Amino acid sequence: MTPVSETPSPAPEPMTPVSETPSPFEERASDPPLAVSKESRAIEPVAPPPPVPAPVKEARPAYKKNPPPSYPRSARRRGMEGKVLLEVFVSAQGKPEKIKLLESSGHGVLDRAALSAVRSWIFEPGTIGDRPVGMWVRVPIRFELK
Repeated sequence: MTPVSETPSPAPEPMTPVSETPSPFEERASDPPLAVSKESRAIEPVAPPPPVPAPVKEARPAYKKNPPPSYPRSARRRGMEGKVLLEVFVSAQGKPEKIKLLESSGHGVLDRAALSAVRSWIFEPGTIGDRPVGMWVRVPIRFELK
């Protein structure tokens, strides 16, 4: 076995202070991410991803609190039946502000009874995220004799 002679290690070099000015090649948190174009090899900013839309909950009638439309006596006597489809703009407070007749039952007396009833209804307002908003909702009303 050959003895190993120990040679003294060189003395460490004194440390130089790091400059507070960032290098032009360093990224800063405020800089947008960069992308390199294949054609020109130029550096271009990358757009941030689009925001995720908030979930939407549709407005709906509070059926347990709302009385059903009254069946007009004249329509009952004549055996009239049908379905009325209304489109209702429900405010952020749950009140019907505008009502449109989308599909008639074929009987004006039933259509008018449906419109009259829904005008006084209460709705659960629609929401975007957690915020109540006004929105249109379709409300079917069925008149059936039993």
